Amino acid sequence: MNSERAIMKKIFFLFILISVLISCSEDNTNPTPTARINEIDPSVAYIGQNITIYGENLGYGDVEAKVVFDSTIFVGKESCKKWNNSLIELKVPKGVVLGEVFVIIGSDTTNTLQMTISPLPPFNMLLIPGGSFEMGSESGDANELPVHDVKIDSLYASEFEITQLLWQSVMDTLHEDYLGDNYPVANIGWYMAVDFCNKLSIIEDFDTCYSYRNNEVLCDFEANGYRLPTEAEWEYLCRAGTTGDYSGTDLSNIAWFAENSGFNRHPVGTKQPNPFGIYDMHGNLWEWCWDWFDEAYYEVSPEDNPQGPNDGNIDVIRGGSYADDIFYLRSANRTFPHADSSLCGFRIVRRVSN
Repeated sequence: MNSERAIMKKIFFLFILISVLISCSEDNTNPTPTARINEIDPSVAYIGQNITIYGENLGYGDVEAKVVFDSTIFVGKESCKKWNNSLIELKVPKGVVLGEVFVIIGSDTTNTLQMTISPLPPFNMLLIPGGSFEMGSESGDANELPVHDVKIDSLYASEFEITQLLWQSVMDTLHEDYLGDNYPVANIGWYMAVDFCNKLSIIEDFDTCYSYRNNEVLCDFEANGYRLPTEAEWEYLCRAGTTGDYSGTDLSNIAWFAENSGFNRHPVGTKQPNPFGIYDMHGNLWEWCWDWFDEAYYEVSPEDNPQGPNDGNIDVIRGGSYADDIFYLRSANRTFPHADSSLCGFRIVRRVSN
């Protein structure tokens, strides 16, 4: 019995010795963990938007690493806002179309995830039904007379004044007066607004409305792209079916102006909309129109969709600003910038195709 027990002990120790020898003969270097991406948040994003890639083993060691979009666009570790083992924070770079994303960590490549890419941040164009209204006012300046009937066709109109974010996305530059993404872009000249409209139309695959002939800007009102509203369209949008000086009974609820603004511009959409659902038609920033300014134009203006004078020296602005008193915020008030465009922004419209 003792001899059997001794034999079993010898076998056991021999097994242990063999195991040790085998383990010593193998390469004990820890294998590289497998990197994987599990989720991209948000999965629908626009160029320049911050996204987060969640995964596993994304940051092991000091190896070189990069995020790859569409197999051709690379974003290195140093260009990301945050990079660790479980997540990567970065902006969607320019040029991404397909939205195919994977990560390379050293010699390891993750799986590929798909996201939906838009070239622009979302912006809302409201469908405004056509109709008739009385344009002008007897309580303002002489250039608002005579009050006359105008018919406007249905059109799309931007819900908000053009924001800093949309401007940056379309023009590929951060405007000099930047306060924040949701602030309306200000200090915009008329030609700058026209240029924006054409570039936005091209991005959205619409026909451009504006063309140049020598130093003259021409507008094709039959094109399906973006453009500035005419004076008549602007006043129709501002009145939104109302007939008084303002499209609401309490101006402080619908507008930023000298009495409540602190003499500062405010983010879009922070006051109540008018009956059409459009924000900041009164106050915040003056808004450019297509028309040349002509104080006598109303005397010869056609009834259907008037497009303004054929020529002039300066263009019309409407709506008043955060620095103006209530007289200049009236729906019928029409004027032009006397010095510069520092208080000017704009909104856009687009025709409804047949």
